[in-house]
Amino acid sequence: MITWMQKHKKYLVITIWVSTIAFVGAGFVGWGAYDFNKSRATSVAKVGDIDITMQKFQSGYSRLYSFYANNLGRDISDEEAEQMGLKEATLNSLIQESLLLNYASELGLSANDDEVIAELVATPSFQINGAFDVKQYESVLKSLRTTPSAYEAELKDKLILSKLFRVFNLNANEIDTELIAANALLNDEISAKIITASVIEVSEDELKANWEKSKDLYLTSQKYELLSYFIPASKENASDEKLKAFYEENRGDYRDGEDKIMSFEDAKPALIADFALKNAKRAALEEYVKIKKGESNATASTLLISNEDSKNLNIDEIKKAKIGEVLKPMESDGGFMVVKVQNIIKPQPKSYEEAKEQVKASVMASKNKKALEESAKAALNNKADFNLSAKVSKSDTEILGLSAENSVALINKIFSNNAKDGYIVFNDMAVAYEIKKQNLLDVEKFNTFKIAFSSNAAALKNSQLENGLLSSLAKRYKIEKYYK
Repeated sequence: MITWMQKHKKYLVITIWVSTIAFVGAGFVGWGAYDFNKSRATSVAKVGDIDITMQKFQSGYSRLYSFYANNLGRDISDEEAEQMGLKEATLNSLIQESLLLNYASELGLSANDDEVIAELVATPSFQINGAFDVKQYESVLKSLRTTPSAYEAELKDKLILSKLFRVFNLNANEIDTELIAANALLNDEISAKIITASVIEVSEDELKANWEKSKDLYLTSQKYELLSYFIPASKENASDEKLKAFYEENRGDYRDGEDKIMSFEDAKPALIADFALKNAKRAALEEYVKIKKGESNATASTLLISNEDSKNLNIDEIKKAKIGEVLKPMESDGGFMVVKVQNIIKPQPKSYEEAKEQVKASVMASKNKKALEESAKAALNNKADFNLSAKVSKSDTEILGLSAENSVALINKIFSNNAKDGYIVFNDMAVAYEIKKQNLLDVEKFNTFKIAFSSNAAALKNSQLENGLLSSLAKRYKIEKYYK
């Protein structure tokens, strides 16, 4: 494909804007053990006439892993990924995609090279100064550990699926729109009373009695005694010649606020820091091997860390380690740290003095909740004292002067409960309410947001159509899973 593009580059339309590829920047993650049928070692499943390759499975898993890791702001351990069912979710998603591709093929839908090229040249991640660049394209795919042929095959599948969905795209009619709007714009007129928490007194005897009864709940953190070897990132060997070579190899990573590749001079401060870190990582890996073999002469420092004070080290990796294990280098404070686990100190029950503040907070919260609940129940027997009123709909985010979080919780309580009145307890207050009147449709809001309601109705119809289609196709095409 790239060869063809180079020969016909002058014919390409490079100003087309298409959304960026879904997995650029996702990267790849480590893999555990798999049990595959050895006669089909390159595939994880087969759906109809389509093989789901190991490479495609790994690519899909990496995208899903990165999505969750980016949202959490940290790496996900193998145990967490297993609990979240990321592997199963990846396989199920690819099976659904393959069902649809089989059906698209049966309908005669396809994508040609010109369509794939149009997508490629319009992808910003493959461009330099707004134009498609072959070296940039190959560099991005190399960083993703995939090949042009594999990527282009996947892109072709995406184009075919988009055509299939256009074939089955359903629009919302007036009744659909009104039904969605009626659900969203349903509103209640309520009267309410806010009950604030009173001062709770807790005696020393109460605290001690509670601690004696539940002292096993108040434990110290597990601690890890480590031998640490720090390799700093030195900037002394960063000559211009080496930096320029490093820049040429990685220039796609250095972009300005307009997503344009920076010049060498503009990128130089960042290049120096990154080059130093790269060298430090290499030195740290060499030291790691020596430490594992018992050949290192490096000076070690003793560290004691816990969840609360991890010294910027990867606590999740350390928690998985055994006593005596040496862990791979971790980036830390302008360099890399290699650590050896010397001892694991298990959690121990805290003394009364150590646990006192936690015990006090727990006892006060319990007594406070009980007092607020009793006051709210009493308020429902005297609704004449309800001094607040509001019109409440599912789309509201703030009512009765409450915080957004408490407002949403109260609204959900009102619309998920069939009772005419009720109450909800928060940390420092309770709200008792009574529904005075119910209105089905706010015409003014309906007209204002009609386009959005129509869009939501269409999305719901198409989602139901897709689910029904997938259910039917699962019976139409044979599904073989090799993944165990």
